Formats: sequence, structure tokens, C-alpha cells
Amino acid sequence: MDYPYRIPGTTGPDIVIRLGAFGATVLANGVPLRGRGSFRRTYTVPMPDGPARELRLNTWTGSPRVSVDGHETPIGPQISAVELVLAFLPVGLVGIGGLLGGVIGGATVGVNMSIARSGSPMAVRVLGMLGATAVAVVLWWAVVSVLRSLL
Repeated sequence: MDYPYRIPGTTGPDIVIRLGAFGATVLANGVPLRGRGSFRRTYTVPMPDGPARELRLNTWTGSPRVSVDGHETPIGPQISAVELVLAFLPVGLVGIGGLLGGVIGGATVGVNMSIARSGSPMAVRVLGMLGATAVAVVLWWAVVSVLRSLL
């Protein structure tokens, strides 16, 4: 999903924050900015009329947020506590599936967060996240079964 953003008190650049299942892209006047820092969530935004500004993204909370110069702005829909629990439910695969469960569970968390931000009705989002989690468990079970039969 794309979210337009303007740094408070400025006339530009036109910033678009593109949130995907496995990461974010920040565009300034259509040009992708390079992320840095932990999980590449910090971006240097060149300003047309002064020094560059630092933009930080927080996308793993109830609502995606942008922070510039201490001003934090929500940029997407609020995600309920129920949706956050459902989104992170696949992390439980780590406990039963080790590294393989963690990889599959982590990917499914990204998918679930994307579903949670989709703007669909709550019932559809919940069913989608439960479905994605079920698919992750079945996928994990299938891979484990194949690996056991090969050993």
C-alpha cells in the first residue's frame, strides 16, 4: 500500500511510503531512497530548500508511523490488538519447528501484517490471517515430512 507523506512545515519533496509484506520503500519525488540502520528503517530525505532531514519508519506497531524531527505521524490504518496477536501467531512455529519453523513463521508474519493493513473489513482480515497461518503450518508439516522421508 502507498501512503503519501509531507514533512510538517515544508513544501516538498513529495514523499510516498510503500509498505509491502516484507519491507518498505520510501520515494522522494519518485526516486527511491536508500534505507539504513537496523532493518533499514532510517532514510535521509534531501530537501529542496535546506539541509536533508532524517525520516524514521516504525511499521511493527498497531499503526505504521513516520517520525521526522521528533514529530511522529501515523500513516496507515490502526491495527487492533487482536489483529497484532493474529499477525504474530505464526512465530509460534519457532517453538515447534526450529529454524525452518522460524523462516516460514517469519514470512507469514509479513503476509499477515500486509493483510492487517489491507483496509478490508475486520472479519475478512481475521479470516485471511488465520488462513495464512494455517497454510504456514501445513507448509511446515509438508517440508518436515519430505525431509524425514529423505533421511
